[in-house]
Amino acid sequence: GVQDVCSSDLDYYKVQEILDSQGVGWECSQDMYDTTTASGRLHLHIRLAIAEDESDRTGERIRYVFNRKRNRHEALTGRLPVGYKVENKKIVPDENADVARFMFQYIHDGNSAYSAPKVIFEKFGYSMSYQQLRNALFNRIYIGERHGVPGFCPDIVPEDIFNRVQDMIHSRGHHRAAQETRI
Repeated sequence: GVQDVCSSDLDYYKVQEILDSQGVGWECSQDMYDTTTASGRLHLHIRLAIAEDESDRTGERIRYVFNRKRNRHEALTGRLPVGYKVENKKIVPDENADVARFMFQYIHDGNSAYSAPKVIFEKFGYSMSYQQLRNALFNRIYIGERHGVPGFCPDIVPEDIFNRVQDMIHSRGHHRAAQETRI
């Protein structure tokens, strides 16, 4: 039906405006959609309004469930970075927590993030790409924060080390960018 073609009421009305400007009316052979009559247009508008209302209510229910889970510090959705798992609806450190601690300490000690995945694999047998490592280094879950909520889960990395690593990554990144602009 129309809902399959248009992702929102606004999309439908944009398409219908174009069709109207060209004098094109349309009827649907399988559903009761007909823009060639006033009654058909009214029926279509009512169905679109009902579909939008259902979508809004679904969104409200999902937000309500997520807010309740967030308030109870329960895992919501999404993948967790190295060092964490979900147990009894809570995010807790797993058997790879030492990998995460090492990852931060390694960078904190002045080592290169580019060499870290190889060293981590050699030391722990844990395989990760440079991009996975870089994404993990920015993830505030390691200091116990998730969805903007401090204390959401147990921390793995002390906050001072996490913050120092952030400073180091940002300062190194800006330094490289500045060098690249030189002729």
